[in-house]
Amino acid sequence: MLPRTSKSEVFKKFYELFIQYRGKLLSEDESKMLRGLIKQVRLEYSGKWLKNKLKELFLNAD
Repeated sequence: MLPRTSKSEVFKKFYELFIQYRGKLLSEDESKMLRGLIKQVRLEYSGKWLKNKLKELFLNAD
């Protein structure tokens, strides 16, 4: 995986969450919070990827 790509950034965030919560028995509230964080990370980086791809395709099209 290439560094500083959206996929590597998402993987990095997911790995940080894994390290933080591994081996812990989560309550229902903690589980919901963690699912919300995962969803937020996916949306955040998919938006960045889309924005970068649009710039790449349309601003560099001379």
